[in-house]
Amino acid sequence: HGQNALTVLCRGNASPDVLQIFLEYDEDKKTVLHVDDTGRLPIHVYMLRNRDPECIRLLLQGMIQGRIHRVGLDNWKREFRIMLQSMTDTYERDFATRDRLDIICAELQQYIHRANLLELAVWKASCLLGVHESPTSCLMKTTMSEILDSAALQSNAKDPNMYSADNFKKECRVKSGAEIIIPGVLSFLEDEPIERILQEFQSLGYVATTNHQDFPAS
Repeated sequence: HGQNALTVLCRGNASPDVLQIFLEYDEDKKTVLHVDDTGRLPIHVYMLRNRDPECIRLLLQGMIQGRIHRVGLDNWKREFRIMLQSMTDTYERDFATRDRLDIICAELQQYIHRANLLELAVWKASCLLGVHESPTSCLMKTTMSEILDSAALQSNAKDPNMYSADNFKKECRVKSGAEIIIPGVLSFLEDEPIERILQEFQSLGYVATTNHQDFPAS
């Protein structure tokens, strides 16, 4: 069924110790992104029958923690899209599993949204620096169109034929330092979505109250 070793472990209800050892050897944490022939990620497979909170925590950590530092900002966005697409698009008839997947997706989407807002703020700051605005005048310009107007005025004063708004924005994005700033900030926030997911699972009875406990056989 297109399963990798981690998927097999998740289907077999591996203990937290076994999962931890396996994920430690997977330095790039690529196995947590593997989609089997049914479209399921390993965490999806695990939650079909198992509810050990420590195993779920380990899988979520593999999906989130340190990923942006390992792969860079653009690849991080791509990998998160893969995870979200798998969890949202794959049909799941079990209500509890579907609900847990939706909870994970909601938290991941919120996490990505925070990263996108930060990237836009960093990009805007770079655009302001690109027109050499003073701190006081920067506060007066709140929209990108105002910044672009300033850039156009400065550029046209030098050479009216050289200015391009698209090129100016692209150049400022490259110079913004987002590839360094965003991973540095997000590293302080990586635990938050994991904890919120587990807390909601706990409140809804979606995780076991004792370690390494399966769902009752149906």
